[in-house]
Amino acid sequence: KEQPFSYGIRSRHYYDNLRRIGNVVLANPKTHPWEWIKASRMVATITGTVGIEAVYFGKPVLSFGKHQAINLLPTVRYANSFDSARKYVYELLQMDPGSRDFKVAKEAFFRAQMETSFDLPGYEQSYRRRDPQMELASNALGQLQRSYPELFASGVSLPSNARTRLEGVRS
Repeated sequence: KEQPFSYGIRSRHYYDNLRRIGNVVLANPKTHPWEWIKASRMVATITGTVGIEAVYFGKPVLSFGKHQAINLLPTVRYANSFDSARKYVYELLQMDPGSRDFKVAKEAFFRAQMETSFDLPGYEQSYRRRDPQMELASNALGQLQRSYPELFASGVSLPSNARTRLEGVRS
């Protein structure tokens, strides 16, 4: 399942190559990721929240991210090679979802999050004032201008209302 902010970054060729891999199905972006997790027997992840969410939903996790905190849980296996991935897929699929390990994993990770979390006064007000989509668009535009200055030198320009909105995001 692709991250929504990644749409348009990867080429169509990238997705075509993924579709050629056996047993790969691209997720409909309109489907909430929790629906995919709930319907899964196991979740594989490199990074992001899907591994944590899988722990909370009682699903085994194959982690390809070396430094993920969830790697220490009894229902997660860190794979760093083809052989270890093959071994751990088999192990994880043999796990009993009703076993105590899943309860221990969920409770341990929850406790760890609570013990290391702290209040950050004012964060919500600061975050809500920002438009992350416009910020991403502004960053993408800046990178495009740096990578292809000839496009902008040849008279191609943004509509004034888009330019004004993006300038506001940059400041």
